[in-house]
Amino acid sequence: MSADSTEPGALLARHLQRVTAVAFDITDALVLILDRTGRIIRFNPTCERLSGRQEAEVQGQLLWPLVLDPVEAARAEALFRQIVPRVTPGTYENTWRTPQGDVRFIHWMASFLYDETGAIELVVCTGIDVTEERRARQALEESETLFRTLFICSADGVVLIDPREGRIVNCNPAFAQMTGYAPQDLIGQSIHQVDEPGSAHLDLDWVRAQEPGTRCLTVSRHRAGHTLQIESTVSLVRVAGADLILRLDRDVTAAQVQAAALRGAVTRLSFLAAHDDLTGLLHRSAWLDRVSDVRGEAAAYAVVFLDLDDFKGINDTYGHAAGDQVLQVIAARLRAAVEPAGVAGRVGGDEFVALLPVADEAAVPGTCRDLEAAVSGAVEVPGGTVTVGVSVGASLIREADGTAQEVLRRADQDMYRVKSTRRTVD
Repeated sequence: MSADSTEPGALLARHLQRVTAVAFDITDALVLILDRTGRIIRFNPTCERLSGRQEAEVQGQLLWPLVLDPVEAARAEALFRQIVPRVTPGTYENTWRTPQGDVRFIHWMASFLYDETGAIELVVCTGIDVTEERRARQALEESETLFRTLFICSADGVVLIDPREGRIVNCNPAFAQMTGYAPQDLIGQSIHQVDEPGSAHLDLDWVRAQEPGTRCLTVSRHRAGHTLQIESTVSLVRVAGADLILRLDRDVTAAQVQAAALRGAVTRLSFLAAHDDLTGLLHRSAWLDRVSDVRGEAAAYAVVFLDLDDFKGINDTYGHAAGDQVLQVIAARLRAAVEPAGVAGRVGGDEFVALLPVADEAAVPGTCRDLEAAVSGAVEVPGGTVTVGVSVGASLIREADGTAQEVLRRADQDMYRVKSTRRTVD
């Protein structure tokens, strides 16, 4: 063998086709190759998982009707017809519908392969699932809108009081709205129309003894009859030679309710950022982070991959609502079997994972059997009872593993080996 054959360039050239094929199969990106008419030439495993269709069944078919709704399909096909040679296409975003009816946002980039005449012969499309980013951004925007709305609705009321007569000299619309009146209904009337008797902040001598901007709590009465807890900021002002009390009122009760709502919204957003909305389990990236956290620990951990058997049949027979119910029941069973020692997650439509401490590699098969027994079984759904089976594969985390994804891929491969063996036996 010549020295040149061991050079990195020569090695890569010799194995380039195999490297490309491996990358095509293992990447998390959607990769598909279309001919000039938009018919599918290649459809990588990520496309298969997201669409629920195998490459063999979609080859030669137009892409758009398979994964897009009619409106998106028409738009995508129109854009595809506009591509021209030697002009780099821009990025493009559309939505794919999963077999479970979930809408996924995909960000696409494309490149062209040309024939000997310079005409476009193939279009290579690479897509990234940006659903979580889009949902997180939307959630953030909704949170910001909620915050602005709460701020506007919590505007302070302002009231000017003549302490000698206890008369309202003036008030702003926010104060009137807070107490259930129109401003004209309050101006010139006694402050006791809205305040409970005995409030210290109406004592002119007490107010004079305080620093400007002193805060105190008062109890106001709404026109409808209920009471309001009010935080008042009190100051003495001189108007036309007379000492008046200026009070900035804030409805603490509403603020407390609003703060609780906002805290709940933030807590919910934080939860959704790391969890699957349907099952409440960790989603793929958050669960992989947990796997990364335990890599390198002295204790042994197993990654278990679980795939429901014939889940599509459940959806087809009983409907997607029943399918969702099955997923929720399976998720609850898995969580009960795994936690608190381990952590469960959902990484695909009917694909679940678990991270569990084990004694050693010899204990992994038993762990798989235990989880299969805990998760599978009958599930009551509208219209009947379904028996849910599950194929389980696993892999021990090894020191040589470069990423958590590598461990998950091995467990996934082991699960498919188990599933294939069962199909052969059946």
